Amino acid sequence: MNDTEVLILNGAPGSGKSTLANAIAEHLRQMDIAHAVIDVDEVGRVYPEPGGSLGWDNLRAMWPNYAAISNLKVILPACIDSKRDLEALRHAAPCKEFTICELVADVLTLKDRVTKREPNDYWRNKLRNLIDKHMSKNSADEFGDFRVRTDDKSIDDAAREILQRLGWKEAAD
Repeated sequence: MNDTEVLILNGAPGSGKSTLANAIAEHLRQMDIAHAVIDVDEVGRVYPEPGGSLGWDNLRAMWPNYAAISNLKVILPACIDSKRDLEALRHAAPCKEFTICELVADVLTLKDRVTKREPNDYWRNKLRNLIDKHMSKNSADEFGDFRVRTDDKSIDDAAREILQRLGWKEAAD
């Protein structure tokens, strides 16, 4: 186990995981705090989808490189839909501290965001269906140490709230 602290930004497509990861990273950069952003969706993006756990497998393969950096804070946007995903994440990224922030927004906001940002109907439909799947999951499969709404505040305000909830207040000031 190393001294790496990991913030998981969990939520449905369109909840702001990647956008907030970048905003939080900018706050940490301004404070000269060592950090990295590893987007699990991006490291597992393959077409056609092979199935399985490519994103988690790739994270596990990359993790030792990040773990070797002392006092690193890692921001990990990911969609954790099951206890299996959570265990795969814990196995892929063993660390000192592991905090999950569940990002939430109204379903219409989520669908509007992915409809506006995705380049074509294939991706728009795929992500709208993933939103429906994410929103219908059993409450026993909700993972988070705390929740932050992303549809009622600016990205910067949401990033500050997350940093303050983590106790990384100096980075949010």
